[in-house]
Amino acid sequence: MSKTPSGPVTFRLARRLWQTDPATLPGWKAAGLRILRIAYAVARDLFGGQLNLHAMSLVYTTLLSIIPLLAVSFTVFRAFQIDSGFERVLLNYLRPLGEQGERLARQVVAAVEGLDYTLLGSVGVLLLFYTVFTLIMKIEAAFNFTWHVRHARKLSQHFEYLAVILIGPLMIFVVFGSTTAVMGTRVVVDLRQIEPVGAIFSLTGEILPYLLVIATFTFFYLFVPNTRVKLGSALVGALIAGLLWEVSSRLFSSIVVTSARYQALVSSLAIPLLFMIWLYVSWLILLIGAAVAFYHQHPEFLGIAREEVRISNRVHEKLALLLVYLIGKSHYSGDSQWTALALARRVALPEDVVTGVLEALEKSGLIAASGRRETVYLPARPFEEVRLGDVLKAVRTVEEGPYLNADRVSVEPEVNELRASLAAATDSALGERTVKEWVTAELPEAAAEE
Repeated sequence: MSKTPSGPVTFRLARRLWQTDPATLPGWKAAGLRILRIAYAVARDLFGGQLNLHAMSLVYTTLLSIIPLLAVSFTVFRAFQIDSGFERVLLNYLRPLGEQGERLARQVVAAVEGLDYTLLGSVGVLLLFYTVFTLIMKIEAAFNFTWHVRHARKLSQHFEYLAVILIGPLMIFVVFGSTTAVMGTRVVVDLRQIEPVGAIFSLTGEILPYLLVIATFTFFYLFVPNTRVKLGSALVGALIAGLLWEVSSRLFSSIVVTSARYQALVSSLAIPLLFMIWLYVSWLILLIGAAVAFYHQHPEFLGIAREEVRISNRVHEKLALLLVYLIGKSHYSGDSQWTALALARRVALPEDVVTGVLEALEKSGLIAASGRRETVYLPARPFEEVRLGDVLKAVRTVEEGPYLNADRVSVEPEVNELRASLAAATDSALGERTVKEWVTAELPEAAAEE
C-alpha cells in the first residue's frame, strides 16, 4: 500500500493550498502558491514510494550495466578525441566520495581502457550494446511513469533516441570544455588581472560546473520522456535538480570526510556501499527534477494523486463520444490530426485518462494510431459504417472477456429485462445514426461528402 503525506497538519495545509484561488492573489503571492503546490505534489509522489522504487530499480540496473555503459561512453569520447574528458566526468561524479572516489574512478577508467573489443567477438559487442540499451529503456520507463505516459517509444525510434542520449550530453561537455579552454588562454589570463573583469571571470569559473549539471539535466528532461516537454518546464526541473545535486554532493562529501565510523571501515567494504548510496541519491534527484518539470507543465495534475485518477462510467462514455467527434471532425474537415496530448489539452483532462479511453476505442477497431515520430489518431474504418451506439459499446465492454462479461453474470430475470429495456431505449434514441452524419452536420457540404 502506498503512503502519502497524512496527519492533521498535512490535511490543513493541503486544504488551504487547494481552497485558495490564485486568481484572487497578487502576482507574487499567486506564484508562491503555485510553487507550494508543486512542492506538495512532488512530496506526495515521494512519500507514495513510486519515485523511490524507480530510483532503486535504476540503481540495480546501473550496477549490472555500469561497465558496458562506461565502455560505450568511453568509445564515444575517444571518437571525438577527448579521452581525458571521460575521466574528468567520472571524477566529478565521484567527487563526494573523497579520495576513495578518485581511486575508484581511476580503477574504472583503467578497466575500461584495457577492454579489448576484439576478444569479445561480434556477439560480445552486441551484448555490450544491448546492456546499455536496456538501461536506457529503463530510464525512459521511469521518466514515462513520472510524466504519466503509458507507451514507450517504438523499437525503430529507440536507435535514433539512443544516439541522441549518448551524444547529446557529450556535446554539452564539449561546449563547456571549450569554454574552460578559452578561460586558460594567455589573453584571458591577462584580462583576469584587470578588475572588475577578473572578478567576473572568477565567478564564471565558479558557476560553470553548475551550469554543466543544469544543462545536462535539461537535456534529459527534454528528450527522455516519450512526450513533448516544453523547454521552460525542463529548465525549471533542471534548476531544482541541479540545486539538490549540489547540496547533496556537498553534504555527502562532508559526511564521508568527517565520519569516524567511515574511517574505521575497511575500504573494500566502504567504497561499494557508499557508491551505491550515492548512485541512489543521484537517480532520486534526477526523478524529483523530472516530477517538478512535469507538474510545472501540467498543473492540472497538482491536486490528483496517482492512485486517485479514476473516472466514472458516465465520464467514460462522454469522453469517448467527445474524442470520436474531434477525431472525425478533423478527418472530414481536413484539419490537423489529433495526438493524445492535444486531445488531453482540448478536453482539459489528464493525458493518461484520455489515453485509456483512446485505447478502448482502438481495441474496438473504431480508431487507429498512426505516425512514426508522432502518434496521431485516425478512423480505423469509414465513420459512415460506425454507429453512435458502437462508440458507447466500445467503452462499456472494453474490459469484458469470454469468461467475464455481463451475459455470464447470474442475475434475476427482472434484472435482465431492465437491462434489455435500457439497451432498447438507447438504440431507439440513437437509431442508425452514424458518426459521420453526426460530426459533419455543421460542416460545409463539400467537406461532408469527402
